[in-house]
Amino acid sequence: MKRKKINETTLQFQEKYPKGALHYIKQFYFDTALSGDTAALDCLASIAHPDRILFGSDYPYISETVAEVETAGFDSYNGFNKETFEAINRRNAEILFPRFTS
Repeated sequence: MKRKKINETTLQFQEKYPKGALHYIKQFYFDTALSGDTAALDCLASIAHPDRILFGSDYPYISETVAEVETAGFDSYNGFNKETFEAINRRNAEILFPRFTS
């Protein structure tokens, strides 16, 4: 069986995603929950446009300690500039959910 690539444009059901799966995956919104590790954030940054990333923690469904560790990992990540951090931490959510802005 031939291995398929995410950006393959010659797959079965190609008519449903003629630009390749990755083009459509990039239209999703992503969050940073449990993604405080550099490797996870590097992968996220390589696929998602910064305006499609929202801060997330999964708290209270994870322990406060885990939430703090993951958030600290995100805060110390140097793959995003200050403006991108501000967008991920708040501005992107305000744009997506304007009724919750203050």
